[in-house]
Amino acid sequence: MKRAIFVLATATLVFMGVGVAGARVIGTPEIDQSLATFTVNPMGTPTMVPCLGEDGVNYVTESGKWKGTSVDSSPGSPDYSLNGSLTISAKFTVNTSTGTGVGTGSFTLKADDGSVAKGKFTVVNQIINANQDSNGRGLVDAPIKVNGNSTGTSLIANFEFFGDGTTGQISGQIGGPSSFGALDYSVEFNNQTCA
Repeated sequence: MKRAIFVLATATLVFMGVGVAGARVIGTPEIDQSLATFTVNPMGTPTMVPCLGEDGVNYVTESGKWKGTSVDSSPGSPDYSLNGSLTISAKFTVNTSTGTGVGTGSFTLKADDGSVAKGKFTVVNQIINANQDSNGRGLVDAPIKVNGNSTGTSLIANFEFFGDGTTGQISGQIGGPSSFGALDYSVEFNNQTCA
C-alpha cells in the first residue's frame, strides 16, 4: 500500500512538472522601448472622502476619472502606437499630515493604430505645496489588444506625473528620464481607503 501511494505521489509530481513546463510561452521574444507624454483632465468633479486612519491621522481619498491624449515618442518602431485617447480611473488616498499617498486604478489607451492597452496601475504620490499640487511615480501593466483579441504584448511601464491642485489636470510621461521632478517615493500601505 505504501509503495502504491509513493508511485501515485511521484507520478502526480511528474505530471505537475510537465504541466508547469508546458505553461511557459516559448517563442521569439521582442522588447521595444516605449515612451510617451500624456495630459488628462477630470471628467466631472472628483469625489473627496475624508476619514481617520488606524494611526489616528486624517486621510482623504479622491476618486475620479480623467480623459485626454497620449503622444508617442518611442525610439525605433515598436509594434503598437502610444498615440491616442487616454482614460484613467483612479483612487488616490493621502495622509493629510505628510501629503504622502497611494493611487491605484485603471489605464486605457485607445491608440490611433486601433490597438487598445488596458490595465492597472499603482503609484506613490506626494502633495508638494499649499496649492495641493502633487507628483508621483508608478507602474502600469496594460495588455494590448487589437479588435478585442489579445496580441500577447503588454505595455509595462514606469510612469510619472504632475497633478495640478487647482484644475485637476494630470500631465505625465510613460518611460524615459525623469522630467516632472518626482522623487522615488516608497511607502507601506495597508490597502485601506476612505471610500
